[in-house]
Amino acid sequence: MSDVMRTALFGCLLAAAFSAAGIEIRGANFANWFVAGEPVLFRAKKTLPESAKVAVAVFDSAGKEAARQEFSGAVFNREGWRWNAPRPGFYEAEFKVDGETVSEHYPVGIRRQDPVDKRKYTFVGKRDFAVSRHAFAVAPAKTADPADISPHFGASPHFSMYKNAIPLARLIGFHSIRIHALRWDSMEKEPGKINWSGVDDFLRLARENGFPDERITFNIYGTPRWASSRPEADWINIFVPEYAAVTPKNLDDWRNFIRQVMRRYPKIGRYELWNEPHLIGFTCFWVDSTRNFVDLLKAGYETVKAEKPEATVWLGGIGMRYLPFYDEFLKLGGGRYYDVLPLHGSWVRPEPFHELEKKYGLEPKPVVSSEWHAMLLKPYAQDFPSEQLLARNMVLDFLNQIRAGVTEVDFFCILNLYRTEKETLQFHRENRSYDTHVSGLFRQVPYIQPRYPALAWQVFTAQVKGKLKVGSGYLFDNNTQRALMLESDSGPMLMVWNTGGKAAPAAPELRSAVGPDSRILTAEGAELERGAPLTLEPEVYYFVRDPDPAAVAAWRNTGEVLYAQNAKLTLQNKLNGVYRRGALFDADMNPVFPQKIAWQPVAERVVNNPALAPGETKGRFAAGFTSAGLELLVEVEDPVHVMKADNGKVWEFDSLQFALDTKGEGFDVDRIEFAAALGEDGKPVLWKVYAPNLAGDLPARYTPAGERVRNGRCRIERKDGRTVYRIAVDASELYPFSLEQQPRVRFSLLVNNNDGKGRAAWIEWGSGIGGVKDPCRYGNLTPALPPGPLASQQQLKNKGWNKEYELEFRNENGIPSVKVGSSPLCAGVSSGWFGVVPGAVYRVRFEARGDARLQVLASGSAVKRLDLLPPTPLGAGWEAFDLPLYVPKECRGLSVTCFAWRQPGRTFEIRNFTVEPFRQ
Repeated sequence: MSDVMRTALFGCLLAAAFSAAGIEIRGANFANWFVAGEPVLFRAKKTLPESAKVAVAVFDSAGKEAARQEFSGAVFNREGWRWNAPRPGFYEAEFKVDGETVSEHYPVGIRRQDPVDKRKYTFVGKRDFAVSRHAFAVAPAKTADPADISPHFGASPHFSMYKNAIPLARLIGFHSIRIHALRWDSMEKEPGKINWSGVDDFLRLARENGFPDERITFNIYGTPRWASSRPEADWINIFVPEYAAVTPKNLDDWRNFIRQVMRRYPKIGRYELWNEPHLIGFTCFWVDSTRNFVDLLKAGYETVKAEKPEATVWLGGIGMRYLPFYDEFLKLGGGRYYDVLPLHGSWVRPEPFHELEKKYGLEPKPVVSSEWHAMLLKPYAQDFPSEQLLARNMVLDFLNQIRAGVTEVDFFCILNLYRTEKETLQFHRENRSYDTHVSGLFRQVPYIQPRYPALAWQVFTAQVKGKLKVGSGYLFDNNTQRALMLESDSGPMLMVWNTGGKAAPAAPELRSAVGPDSRILTAEGAELERGAPLTLEPEVYYFVRDPDPAAVAAWRNTGEVLYAQNAKLTLQNKLNGVYRRGALFDADMNPVFPQKIAWQPVAERVVNNPALAPGETKGRFAAGFTSAGLELLVEVEDPVHVMKADNGKVWEFDSLQFALDTKGEGFDVDRIEFAAALGEDGKPVLWKVYAPNLAGDLPARYTPAGERVRNGRCRIERKDGRTVYRIAVDASELYPFSLEQQPRVRFSLLVNNNDGKGRAAWIEWGSGIGGVKDPCRYGNLTPALPPGPLASQQQLKNKGWNKEYELEFRNENGIPSVKVGSSPLCAGVSSGWFGVVPGAVYRVRFEARGDARLQVLASGSAVKRLDLLPPTPLGAGWEAFDLPLYVPKECRGLSVTCFAWRQPGRTFEIRNFTVEPFRQ
């Protein structure tokens, strides 16, 4: 056989055996990042048969086909695939070889930690994921040098990914880097033996990419095992060995490590000491006391200042849900040992932290956002936003922080976690694997590629120079179209977007702002043709550079545009009960002070199945709250008890369900719900049925929804037709609920009844669990109070804004008659100041008559005004009033005023006035 024949035969065999499987196609540029004007180029790492037919389809960010090309394998081997993008933007390319789509696969495996022995893991699932599209960006221009990027823009990459993260940060456009983190436990595994190689290499690469040491923040945390006060705690707590999340047994070891870091890297001037400290059980990064954290921070602060007085110390970053910790931390004197307050999370607000600082006599601290969860997604969510909506939300979030006074916002993070990409989140959710997230501007597997928000962020940073000022917001077209004025050294700019679900022509007012010198840019950096009609697509946004100042000045429809325009929900306050501010049980779950238990009846019966008899159940409950958590005692009379709770659907059988609203605002996504029952084996089961999305928070002692509660106790006894539930749930399992932040607890409880033929009915206190999930229907649990009135008729005194009224006690019973003068603002009577318990509910009761329109309000410490009665016309006869007074969490004292406003010549009388604690 001739060589020619052999070659031809070999080519035929190769073509017959060839498959698209295993082909790796890569962009010619790092991270598939191209700049307008240069060709997009992709090549295969494996030689294709020359006779193969290669087809490439290109899709834009809206999923529409932007181009299609076909060529031979020979051309692809020789030249690759080249394409000139018609405009800047985010694109995806899909390759087919001989009609077969080229895909790359990567496996994802999930292990679950044993809840008892945390050193053990069980493999629970594995799945292969296929990726067939190659994402690439065509940026409108090269990214400016980091020195020329606004100081507002920082990056917070993982240290373990720095070799890719730093060049990617340079590619996107950041001014500074907060490196997360220098782990003391990783660098000094043995006393005195510090491994500097990783940090040395990180700084070398950072300098090469335009990030000098002066613009680097070192985030330092993690106690080595040899230095730990709990070296035996060698299990992983979510992400961190537990021995690394406690104070060193000798703080001199901590001081020495910081000192050595500073001496090796003398140009570093910013130190964030620790990461996300919180109360015990509420974070995996610090599982020690607040007092010990104050001591740790003090030691670190004094060391930094001794070595370099001009250096800046940042408190270990904390989130919006960390306010109880911050309060305790400041109370213990921690406010003296840091210069800057770093916040973590998204949509952060400095105001609540500043209020606490003022409470302890401190000047408000400068605020940075050192770990901004700009686009973080967790498996908890049932639906995930589009990439376009993620980008829009992150820009609005950023602008909201700048408006609030945050000086630097550090983007978390550059790369997704290894093998956790957006398409894997549902798999993690199905396997109840919640300790992961997707938050990167770039995906990492099967190789580094940009996500849509990466290009959007690069375009945005290019529009801002120097200090950014966030101006007024404007609402158009029934509030669905919005605009926000922005100003920086690069000039004025409008951000414009459409919150509706469909594309819409820009409102006339918006069109008027597009002047002859204006330019309109898409989020992807493409410039719209001058004079073309402006259509606002949903979920995206646009920039109007140099808008017409006269047109904008004529706008009068200003409004809040950064926060969603959601109306507040109306909470039902039909039911009030009390809880003990203390424990209900001793260590053996036996009631303490049983004679003092404040019982609430569980009396409202709801029929679930009319075909079944509703049963003869009746019950009562008592609740207690302490810093350790919630304790619940429920007694139920039920002659027939059916126990089949092992399938997790405990509500189908005789069982208990209870829930609380973690924010107290009535939104379903904020509820946390539990269920308890006896299993068929007679053993008690306590389930967490539903829990809020925790976003980036990582409580250490916490059970995800759908699992048995790990940190709590449940004792259920069944005897003589009576079921007694004794339940204690740790405070961390109620996260993000905080009794200090919400002393008036929005709570509901029900008892299901099944006499053997199915769930027939339930009895409930409050509502919103059975039938419909609605926290607006929950009842109020408030602190139990001692008896006795706080204010009475004899204490009433005149109250007014001027003296043109008369006040006299008409008879010996002390009935004040108020006659309004000729032209006063207000005339009335006031109870005077009385002390109250935060979160408690009181009753304001009195009788009134007259010809005025009577109003009642309360005011006092930290409370300007609580309206108890709107203007209400009185009559000639006595009318009884019974008004609930809910005390805000920050209030310690109040007074109640009954008055008439702007009613010259009118009169009213008050008798039997009293303010007293609420009683069931």
